[in-house]
Amino acid sequence: MSAERTSRTLSAALCASASRASTERSAKCLGISPPRYLTLRRLAGARYELLAGKPGAMVTEAPPRWSPFDLSCFSEAHAALFFELPSQALHAAGLPR
Repeated sequence: MSAERTSRTLSAALCASASRASTERSAKCLGISPPRYLTLRRLAGARYELLAGKPGAMVTEAPPRWSPFDLSCFSEAHAALFFELPSQALHAAGLPR
């Protein structure tokens, strides 16, 4: 099973799990809460898209595909996690901001 498929399976399992006991087990297993895990996965996915930027790509395109991020919240969360603004990640891909 591919890593991406495994990750999607884990994400789906975490979303489907509503009971407190399951949430506690997930947090113990992952070291973070299920909602935090999903947020990190979404931020990483958006960052991957930015770094793999295609010609004409814009920072505003990646976040909506991964989650209904408010762009200012996305920018703040991205900077806090990856120590660079989303525009800097796109620039690192060799594309203009």
